[in-house]
Amino acid sequence: MAKRKIGTPRIIKTGTSASSITSPRGAIQKEASATASMSGGSFPTTNTSSFFYSPELTVESFLLPKSRQEVLKWCRIFYNLEAYVSSIIDMHANYPFSKFDIITEDAAVTQFYKDVAFSHTFDLYSFILSASLSYWKFGEAIPFGNMIYDEEIGKWRWENFILLEPELVEVRQEMFEETPRFELVPTEELKQLARSIDPVAIERQKNIPEVVLESVKNNRLIPLDSERVSMLARITDPSATRGTPVIQRLFKILIYQDWIRMAQAAFAQRYVFPVELWQIGDAAQGIWP
Repeated sequence: MAKRKIGTPRIIKTGTSASSITSPRGAIQKEASATASMSGGSFPTTNTSSFFYSPELTVESFLLPKSRQEVLKWCRIFYNLEAYVSSIIDMHANYPFSKFDIITEDAAVTQFYKDVAFSHTFDLYSFILSASLSYWKFGEAIPFGNMIYDEEIGKWRWENFILLEPELVEVRQEMFEETPRFELVPTEELKQLARSIDPVAIERQKNIPEVVLESVKNNRLIPLDSERVSMLARITDPSATRGTPVIQRLFKILIYQDWIRMAQAAFAQRYVFPVELWQIGDAAQGIWP
């Protein structure tokens, strides 16, 4: 029986076609090319980058308001349109307060404060409720008081208070300043009134302080007396100068809720107005279902 001649070994890997040669040092070199089992071409390769998450880069975050005016506008809209949001805000704003009476040891002092707190031009209890609602809805309440000199008693006293709209008030306070500076943004109606030459408008201008008219005519913000303005703000950061609304933390949830509502509305409308109409058969060719 003839002996089999031992030749150079060949290494073939399953699923690949390989050719091997022997180097002078006895090392085995291999060249392989992968082929597809069905089509005979190369396997397609897709590279996917790793997922990076940031709460600022989500779809809802791109829809969030960027300016303070827009944030307060959203708060006003959701308070007016969402029943449970307005109910919870009203509960927090009104529940802690009840009507009260002013009592002091001196009858004259008691009467003085009662005349100031409960008069035909000002109601302290109603004002407290309005300020509390502004605090919970917008994150801050900005009262502005009007002080007059009472000649009968020979003293200065508060005549009334009003709440300024947070969107129309600019608060400026640097790191080393103890007292903030308040400036009022004039409305379009005030600008038209201050610049009008109509006789009725000129008569109304007499009731507007000169500093207000001058600021509006020169396109400047209206400076407010810091002794007559105060701010109750819901501060969430040590360096913040403005309050943060409670409703703002619900913006992402409310956006998602609106998406679900719009999807349900679109689904319901298809039952009333079908998108697709199907016709079975062809009367012209005598094809009937």
